[in-house]
Formats: sequence, structure tokens, C-alpha cells
Amino acid sequence: YLPAADDLNANNWQIFFEGGGWCYNKIECAARATGDLGSSKGYSATVGPSSGLLSSNCDINPTFCNFHKVYIKYCDGNSFSGLVNGPVKTPDGAKVPQIFFRGRAILDAVLETLLSDFGLKDAKQVHLSGCSAGGLSTYIHTNQVGDFLTTNVPNLVTFKSSPVSGFFLFHDNVLGEPVYQSQIKSISLLSNASSGGLDQDCVDSQDPSLAWLCNFAAFSYEHIRYPIFVLDSSFDSWQSGCILTAGWIPPDSTSDNNCSAIAGWNDCAGSGKCAPNQAYMISGYQSDFVTQLSRSNNFNKNGNGAFVYSCHTHCSGSSDYDFTRFAINGVTMQQALSAWWISSGEAATAHTYLPCLWDLTPKQCNPTC
Repeated sequence: YLPAADDLNANNWQIFFEGGGWCYNKIECAARATGDLGSSKGYSATVGPSSGLLSSNCDINPTFCNFHKVYIKYCDGNSFSGLVNGPVKTPDGAKVPQIFFRGRAILDAVLETLLSDFGLKDAKQVHLSGCSAGGLSTYIHTNQVGDFLTTNVPNLVTFKSSPVSGFFLFHDNVLGEPVYQSQIKSISLLSNASSGGLDQDCVDSQDPSLAWLCNFAAFSYEHIRYPIFVLDSSFDSWQSGCILTAGWIPPDSTSDNNCSAIAGWNDCAGSGKCAPNQAYMISGYQSDFVTQLSRSNNFNKNGNGAFVYSCHTHCSGSSDYDFTRFAINGVTMQQALSAWWISSGEAATAHTYLPCLWDLTPKQCNPTC
């Protein structure tokens, strides 16, 4: 927690979900539980990034630089959506004998603590964000946080969210295999996320056997009831390796290191140096990204917006350089976000910026990348 820099921003808040991927089975989650993404035992006295949309430098981040800043550490393995009552026993040979999936309860406790001990009850403006798995957390929990604030913060004027690099596609790999979908389904079921951890509006819209789909931004985005501004890449560098070219993980694996596992795709997925015969897969993935995003009614809803760029990066909204230099039609990411934040119910088209597509060389099409 970092308090507001001045009295003018005493009632303005920014809450940010940390990212860090997911674990997908009991053995892997047990291994994760021994590090900072699964336990608070090793946390340092100070944590969290201070760049991009979280920067306290007003030249970089003029809109939010002086807000109260809350950085929520990530340790539940499923984007703050786990909700298992009691421990989960792990198989023999796992690094710890039991694990806990209590992400939703952790988030509830953080909000209650901010309300009672840090002055959130007096907030007038609240901006919710997060990057990567924290970006997915933002999609999943915008309604929960918004409803909590609406109920408990009497002077609230503005609540909006801006997920960063959290729109992970529901998409097969280049071999047509549903690797990533299977992984997210696995952790969603293991963590009991559909029983109160995921967005309830989304869960209620699904057949109970398919409620795990709400662990994907493409499904939860449709049900968000508060203003939202998407910040993402249509050819995200994590997605290119860990969705588009991901391989299957052995069931006894202690690591999710299956990214860029398909032969011949490492350079393309890792550095964007792609052969001409791979270009159609890149432009296809970009098109699929825009399609999955834009088919939601929220994409065109008044008060919403999006800045979707073609740069082969991840979490650029948390980078000073990318945040202030990546531009679409002469408007930078920072400028687009700031303009949307101060707007009120304007048409989504006024705050929507879409990417160019990599050409068949393949070659990056945005010179600001």
C-alpha cells in the first residue's frame, strides 16, 4: 500500500492485481506453494511495480500518479478465484502435503481491510487493474469489487477497470490441440472456482458443467456491468508461446514450462522472428483476438473502450516506455487510457483503438512498437 501523494487525491484509489500465471494440477500447485506465488513467507518489506499505469511519476502517468495505490500480491494459483473450504491433499512425493485454494476469500479480506483500516470507505474514485493473470483477475472480479464499493463506499463517484494483458484467448495451438483450454479447465475445477470464485453473472449464464468457461476473459467480459477499458496486444508474447505454440504437460510435472514447445516455433513465439509460412498463423491469431473481444456486447457499450495494439509484448501497460510510446493513429496507450478515464458514458467507438495486422513477410506493422 502506498498512500496518496497529496490531499487533492486523498479520496482517489488505484487497486492492482499482481500477475504470475497459474498452476494446473496438484503436484504443480504444491511446488508453486513453496515460492512467492504460493506463500507469503518470503515476501519482502516492499513489493510491487512502480511503472506504467502504476507509476508515481506524473510525467509518465499524469492521471493516476498521485492516487492511493494498492498492490495485491498473488498466491492462490487461479487469479483470486479459488474457493475450497479446507486443505486439498496432494499426491505422495509432492513438495507439500496439502495446499489451499482461497483466492476469493483473500480478495474479500483485502477489500474489508482497506475499508476498515486504510480509508477506502471515503473513496470517490477507484480504478481497478492488474496485469497478466492479474489482468484476468480484473475481468473476473470487476463486478465483485464494483458491487462491494457500491454497497460500502457512500461517496463513490467513479469506479472503472482496466485489465492489462489479461484477455487470454480460448484458442487451440498451431496443431489444433486445446492445450490452454484444458489447463484452465483443470485449475478452475481443482480450485472450485465456479462455486463463488468466478463472476456470478457469468456462472449463472452457463450450464453447470460449463461454468469453468467463466475462468476465461472471453466469457466473463460479456457480463461486466461497470465501465471497462481493455489494454492488450493482439499478438501477446505470452500467448504466442504459452497458448499458440504450447505443448501438453505430463500429469506428474512440477512446472508449467510447456511454452514454445512445438518444434520450429521457438523463434516466432519467443522473439517474433517468424518464417513466412508462419505469418498466416500470426495474422489469424490477431484476427481471432479481435473477434473474441468484439463479439461481446460490452465491446460496443457506451462508457467502455479498448486499446489493442500489435506489438509483440506482454504487460506493456506496466512499462514506462511502452505505456507512453506505443501509439495507434497518433494516440499513445497512456493518452487513450486517460481520455477514457475522464469521460462519462461516451460511445465506445470514441475510445476504441484496434491493431493493424502483421503482413505476410511477416513484419511488424506498427512503427511505434
